[in-house]
Amino acid sequence: MTSERIKCPSCGVALLLPVPLRGSRGTCPRCLAEVTALEARREADAVQTDRPERREGALSCPHCGRTVEAIWITCPWCEEPLRGRERGRNGAADLDVRRDTKRTGWLLVLLAVIGGPGVGYLGLWPLVGGVEVIAEGNYSELVYVAVALLPLLFLAGLSTLIVFVRSRGNPGASGVRRVIVGTLALAGAITLVSLLLCLAFEVFLFIACSPMFR
Repeated sequence: MTSERIKCPSCGVALLLPVPLRGSRGTCPRCLAEVTALEARREADAVQTDRPERREGALSCPHCGRTVEAIWITCPWCEEPLRGRERGRNGAADLDVRRDTKRTGWLLVLLAVIGGPGVGYLGLWPLVGGVEVIAEGNYSELVYVAVALLPLLFLAGLSTLIVFVRSRGNPGASGVRRVIVGTLALAGAITLVSLLLCLAFEVFLFIACSPMFR
């Protein structure tokens, strides 16, 4: 059976189409995108100049004006690269990912704001104590200052590890900023969880000790 070689407009893989199936619609076995078997040849000089009626809200090729799908990276009629493909091939999925990333960013900022006072206390108090110890000459007590800094060093180390794992060992120029924000966010998460546990414990004591619940 004679076949015609066409290209999937979504992923660009070459497909063999039997001649009797010209004009029908099929599905690409690789990306599952809808593929239209064209009647006319695919050379640029064979593209028709008349533009079919567009559906309401449909996208069109910037070169030939024919209707195209949002996930296509090339026009199946004129093979023109479609604009906006640098944002990703899965428009709806990429939009959801960007929204989730934005929400996660705001959550990190909120946790960093909550954790700021805690990190300031964990870092400032040992430093002030260390200066006093050095001024008094009691160098043996610097061990206690170092121990007091361990929680802050642990959070900073954990944040550094997370940044390196997520960036696959290449954090870039913004790595220091990410480590700082991550440290503050971890401190904020611990602070928030501690406050919630304290609140739950107080509610438990209130219920257990109140005569109304006996």
